[in-house]
Amino acid sequence: MEKTTNYEMFKFREDNRQIDTGHLRRITESIKARNLLHMRPIIVNAQMEVIDGQNRLLAAKSLGVEIYYKIEASLGIMDMLAMNCSKAWGLQDYVNFFVQNGYQEYIKLKDFAKKNNLDIRTAFALTTGNGKNNYKDFKSGKFVFNNDVYGSEIDIIWRVIDYIKRINGAIPSTYLKTTKFWNAMIKLIRSAAFDERKFMDNLVRLIDKCSVKATSEGYCKMLQEIHNWKNSNRVNIIEEVAD
Repeated sequence: MEKTTNYEMFKFREDNRQIDTGHLRRITESIKARNLLHMRPIIVNAQMEVIDGQNRLLAAKSLGVEIYYKIEASLGIMDMLAMNCSKAWGLQDYVNFFVQNGYQEYIKLKDFAKKNNLDIRTAFALTTGNGKNNYKDFKSGKFVFNNDVYGSEIDIIWRVIDYIKRINGAIPSTYLKTTKFWNAMIKLIRSAAFDERKFMDNLVRLIDKCSVKATSEGYCKMLQEIHNWKNSNRVNIIEEVAD
């Protein structure tokens, strides 16, 4: 184990987790209260790229204290995922990592989210579902983009969102970009009895029913009630929901 105050000798990888300013602030305050950096050195590879400990390095730099480090020349890029455990990686962190390393399925997901103005969590849920196995595969680089989300479905959802925001206002309508609402809309649209024209007509008349709900089932109940009002083509999407 070595120590230094030459912070510039270390390199940050673009595919590493993005810096969380709140997390960095907490680490800095902890070091100020009691400096235990010698007990947990940062880990770098042969190129002096930080594999584990970028927040500790930045905190030490801001405080002007010595940083302890170990060089592990054999570490590969996947080791960075396994070693960064002090703060859990989020979906966006994994997307950034795999996109930076050229994984095509993750690039498709990022492009899909950008094209449709979605956050990564919603895009992931729409293209894979929220199952534990799906997330496990996602974290290990085995994600496969699902092309079953058709552009026409996305277009319908955005027309619904635009209308509700126009009538109810943008701030009360922030729920319209949540995963729960989008999952409910996908279930509605994919129902065999879905009638887009009737639904949009009913939406105009029942716009006051559109409001934030706690669960996907709540949004399904809301959308189903709107669709089925004075409609012979009735959908039943509530029993299919599993939040």
